[in-house]
Amino acid sequence: MLYPMLANNNKMATIKYVASKCFTDEDIEKVKNRLDTNKWVEATVYREKENANIIDITGRKAKSQYLLPNQQDAHPFPQITHIISNINNNYWNYDLRYITFADDAPAIFKYELGGKHLWHIDCSQTQATRKLSYSIQLSDSSDYEGGDLEFFDGDEKQKKLPPEIRKKGSIIVFPSFTWHRITPITKGIRYAMVGWIHGPSYR
Repeated sequence: MLYPMLANNNKMATIKYVASKCFTDEDIEKVKNRLDTNKWVEATVYREKENANIIDITGRKAKSQYLLPNQQDAHPFPQITHIISNINNNYWNYDLRYITFADDAPAIFKYELGGKHLWHIDCSQTQATRKLSYSIQLSDSSDYEGGDLEFFDGDEKQKKLPPEIRKKGSIIVFPSFTWHRITPITKGIRYAMVGWIHGPSYR
């Protein structure tokens, strides 16, 4: 005869995302000053189909370039990991280990007119150890229209987004299996820093 074990009761496990202040205007300028106008590339999306990964050019329209740690002080990653660690401890309590710069480096995304990213999740067969995703607003909300980061809530009609999601310098952290999207840009340009925190696979 088998007896069930009582599970740990994490009441925050269903929280879709957490927004918090992360960057000052000075931090954002330091990041933007490291961007190279000649290194923007069209962002690609790999879609799993019949146990194979194919490039999907319809799901996302954006340009990107990777961002590695500053050699002097590792900026901006010490403060990013510190904030995410605190958020994780207060909400999901996942087993987190590292950001990998070898094959899953954080990137800056540039969404121009028509830029978008359709509904998707960030963990996959090729990136199964992604546990938490994060997006940092590098643009002021008045710099663009559209381009909203939205999370699926089971209803076709999306709820009104809280203002902190579009606030310049905010970090939005969410489990990598959460469905989310970027709505099409209708005016201006939106810049965002996106990355992933890895850890052991779910059990």
